[in-house]
Amino acid sequence: MTSVSLFGRSIVQDANSTIKPLDNDTFIIRPAWNTSGLTELRFGILLPFSQTESNVTARVVWGGTSAVRMAINTINSQQMITGAYISLILRDSYPDTNVSNQIAVANAVYASVTLMQQQIIGLIGDISSSWTGLSAIISTALMMPQCSFTSNAMMLSDKSMYKYFFRTIPTQVIFADAMVSFIASQGWAKIGVIYADTSLGQQFFQRAILQAEAHGMDIVQSQAFDPKLEDLTFSIKNVTDSAARVILVAATEVAVAEIVTRAALEGYMNKEYTWLLLGTPDQVLEARIELHNENSTAGPPLSLNSTFNGLFMFDYWFSLNGYAPFDDFARQWAALNVSSYPMAGTSSVFSNEGLAYSCMMMMANGYKRMLDASQNRTGALYSLTAGDRHEYMVPDAFNTGYIGPNGPMTLDSNGDLSQGNFLIYNMQHGQNIQVGRGLSGDLKLTHPLMFYDGTATPPPDTPVSLAMNPSYTSPVSLAILTVSALGILFALIAFCMVILYRKHEVFKASSPLFCCLELIGFVLTYVSVIEMLDFPTVSTCYLQPITFTLGFLLVLGPLIAKNYRIYRIFKNVFLTRNVITDWQLIKLTSMVVIVDMILLMVGLCLTRPEPMRRKVPPAAYYWECGTNGSSDLRFAFLIISGVYGALLLLVATYLVYQTRLAGKHYHRYSECRQMGLCVYFTGSSGVASSHRRRQRRTRRKTSSHRSSNQRWKRTKSTRRCMIS
Repeated sequence: MTSVSLFGRSIVQDANSTIKPLDNDTFIIRPAWNTSGLTELRFGILLPFSQTESNVTARVVWGGTSAVRMAINTINSQQMITGAYISLILRDSYPDTNVSNQIAVANAVYASVTLMQQQIIGLIGDISSSWTGLSAIISTALMMPQCSFTSNAMMLSDKSMYKYFFRTIPTQVIFADAMVSFIASQGWAKIGVIYADTSLGQQFFQRAILQAEAHGMDIVQSQAFDPKLEDLTFSIKNVTDSAARVILVAATEVAVAEIVTRAALEGYMNKEYTWLLLGTPDQVLEARIELHNENSTAGPPLSLNSTFNGLFMFDYWFSLNGYAPFDDFARQWAALNVSSYPMAGTSSVFSNEGLAYSCMMMMANGYKRMLDASQNRTGALYSLTAGDRHEYMVPDAFNTGYIGPNGPMTLDSNGDLSQGNFLIYNMQHGQNIQVGRGLSGDLKLTHPLMFYDGTATPPPDTPVSLAMNPSYTSPVSLAILTVSALGILFALIAFCMVILYRKHEVFKASSPLFCCLELIGFVLTYVSVIEMLDFPTVSTCYLQPITFTLGFLLVLGPLIAKNYRIYRIFKNVFLTRNVITDWQLIKLTSMVVIVDMILLMVGLCLTRPEPMRRKVPPAAYYWECGTNGSSDLRFAFLIISGVYGALLLLVATYLVYQTRLAGKHYHRYSECRQMGLCVYFTGSSGVASSHRRRQRRTRRKTSSHRSSNQRWKRTKSTRRCMIS
């Protein structure tokens, strides 16, 4: 069999095709069998065949070309497109390796234009995203579909510039699906995201939001960073200081390596945090660690073997062994003659060969569907060969349900794959171990995981949530309990003294009945403070406002009544009767108490308070008595009760002010000064408490025990009135 020099590589002609040069940089490959009576449909492939700088690139180029040729052999042998056969025109996009970058770009543009002048109806290529972008602009201008099996840059998703471009390699954005699926498999529900402020990072973040919502997760914090890596420390702290403990990082491998290095230096690479990285930057990270250890003398050195245990990395999966379409492709690939098909003839598939094969098959299937739908097939074939362009051959035209070696080739509106295949790697004692894989969204873990602490137990996705309600055994609660107990004890002692010495001149002058009511009020207010401690229950949600309100009224009501009697005696010049009986004052006090208690009972029945949990960022919470009903209704009753209490304080303040000098006209025992101080302290405490309540509603971050302290302080001020 004869051989031909194809871009400097000797290729043996096989029985399926013949290779002929059109010029030094262009070759055509046609079927070797008789094609008379069939219409030739030409497809072009634009790749840097002549580049010699990278063996990896050379393998991708020649392996991809062999896969495209294998696809064409299958298409032609099966006569997939009735009445036509496919020829392949190869053009070198990198014909001269000894030129400057500017000239190389000009050569690439020239190669694209000359290839498209060869009456091709579809284009496959290029390798790099930048050069693919150049050819895709030209193919879009000519309304020619173009497919790439290697270019994954996000700019190529812009349909305003690349309307006819699609690709069989997933973009890195799709790794958001893999990461979120892995997170769901570990039972995590809260995540943080650090991403580069680039098209890749922004689209990754948007996709992560959609996937998180689909899985019922919450992105508790996110932060973009400058691609110049100038604000990494702020970005890391902003996310790690939140409630997020599972953190996704989306950027280039260099940026990702820099982020995890900074995170380690800041102390965030520990058992509390789990880091999920886009790509596999382990080699870049190792170089970054060496650089840091050489140049830094502060702190312990970083170690890939220990510092970065538990990292998870996500990368493409090309060799889908065990997947039937891929295994069938691999068998055909192994059957090829490596002399005729470079990089083939082996059971192992290097990387993108299956994607290149799918490019050609999707092109053929798309044109087949278009021709099958045509009412004049002969005319449609002639139109294609004549160079007529079809504006509807956009990426969606190639969504034919084709399932390739790498899974279903389903395109979204941007011409990108809607699903992809991925591998999951886990850093375990310095080794990047493959622990899982995903095929078209189906996640499967294949190896035990290891987290930072060396175990396979997933750490929590949020910090340990702390309850801010002071328990009965906490120092704050013990202090409050001590003061409240002492207050209750003093009130009971005073109550007994009043009963025992009720006929004494001093006690009799201060109205023993009203003193007893006030002391009962003090006991109730202290009890209400105790009810605010620990976690509320349904019972305490009802009892606390009842005991506090009743206690407050029993303290303030008798003060108003007694001051009113003094006011009537010393300020009313028209008074014809000097005696105002206790029974009359009891009726006045009862009216004050009953009105407010009726309002309170109606409010409790309508709002039905119950314990409710309130979050306090980043990782705390407290329980308070709230309502699931209308907040407006609850607010209305709070306003009514507040206004009523304020009116009582105003009346009490007015009376003590008017009677402040009454003691000068009464040379026996007088308690006017003491009652005045009680009312003044109560009023000032109420104003301070109202201000603090407004702050709590505004900030929504005040804990339950702080609210208890405020009310305790108000009760402490009122306690001074016990002597009256």
